[in-house]
Amino acid sequence: MITYDALQVEGLKEVLQNIASACDHLDIDFFLVGAVARNIWYVHGGKESSGTRDIDFGVFVPDQETYSELKKYLIKKFGYTQSPDNEFGLDTEGKRIDLLPFGEIAENGEVVVEGRGMTKIKLDGFKEAYLHGSIDTVIEEEAYKACSIPGIMILKLIAYDDRPDRRAKDIKDISLICKYYPDIETNLIWEEHNDLYDEDRNHDEVGLIVLGREIKK
Repeated sequence: MITYDALQVEGLKEVLQNIASACDHLDIDFFLVGAVARNIWYVHGGKESSGTRDIDFGVFVPDQETYSELKKYLIKKFGYTQSPDNEFGLDTEGKRIDLLPFGEIAENGEVVVEGRGMTKIKLDGFKEAYLHGSIDTVIEEEAYKACSIPGIMILKLIAYDDRPDRRAKDIKDISLICKYYPDIETNLIWEEHNDLYDEDRNHDEVGLIVLGREIKK
């Protein structure tokens, strides 16, 4: 079982419970993306997770009104505040919560909202990652959806392509995932992709090809 301590994200339990309450109230769904989803994978694989101040969620919303109501609920009921430089972010006790809306709210892969600071974001791939790349995760007996590692890779590549001048950290995360993937996913590689060893490749090379195959799905 994954523990909150192992994920090394201060205040994560309370934030998850808040988001779950708000989404349940509005009858919408969400999943963990970004650093927390990556840390879940690290912990599952026996690697040490790395801390983060940002907690990112993909929220499946039909329209602008529902997205606005989600933020208002969190602000009114739990004391969150709107981030001054980013309409997709809320702040609480020194933490940034990014609520990344996808679904029917998006037009041509982008979501544009009213407000100040950052009001437009490119979210190609979020719906696909949610429908085909989310995994059920239990954290101290509480069940949540988290983005799979192939899904995280896609979203990080898209995010970097959208804003390369501000997303250098995504490249570092992608590099670490490539480094750890062959070791963490050894069972998957051997059980479902052993044909790749026929051409005298080493395990790390095979692992990266498998990651590509999983991303392609």
